[in-house]
Amino acid sequence: MPFSALMTDIVSLIKKDGTRIDNLKSSVQDKKIFIDRADILIESGDLIHRKMSNGAEVTYKVIDPGFHEGFHSIPAGYDMKCKKLGIPEAKKAIQNITYNNTINIHGDNQGIAVSGNKNKIINSEFDKKFIELIEIIKTSEIEDKNQIIENLKNKKEDKNEFQSYLGTLLTRGAEVTTLTPVIASLLGFI
Repeated sequence: MPFSALMTDIVSLIKKDGTRIDNLKSSVQDKKIFIDRADILIESGDLIHRKMSNGAEVTYKVIDPGFHEGFHSIPAGYDMKCKKLGIPEAKKAIQNITYNNTINIHGDNQGIAVSGNKNKIINSEFDKKFIELIEIIKTSEIEDKNQIIENLKNKKEDKNEFQSYLGTLLTRGAEVTTLTPVIASLLGFI
């Protein structure tokens, strides 16, 4: 009987960087998972997610990938040592990998990504309004518009700095009246 006949389980590999590879034929045992594929890289800390025909789902954390080269009729592949994760632990592990530390607030593509000491705004509507603000400033009569645009671009990556700078712009009064509606909508995303 060929080794491929033993690969009766279908799993997904969820890499630490968020990459996901679905529909991998495997053989899932108590503390080991076998995958006869040499064209993918499985590393310690990656997750193996299995959906079973009865609707149950199980997630394993790769402890040791156990890659082996092919030998005669045995194909190259992985003989992984894994740890089965409990439901809360699995959800947390998948969320940490899949969302890459992004906290979704609501709507499409919205959230705040926490990366080191920076709080970055992630939102396609925010980006559209930001571009609109830059275009209005470019065509305005504001005296130091090039400096304002540069400051906005530099501060955009940190929500706290960006919010503070928008507030400073609003204090300029009549000079920035045309910017006020767009600034107000940008502040609504923060």
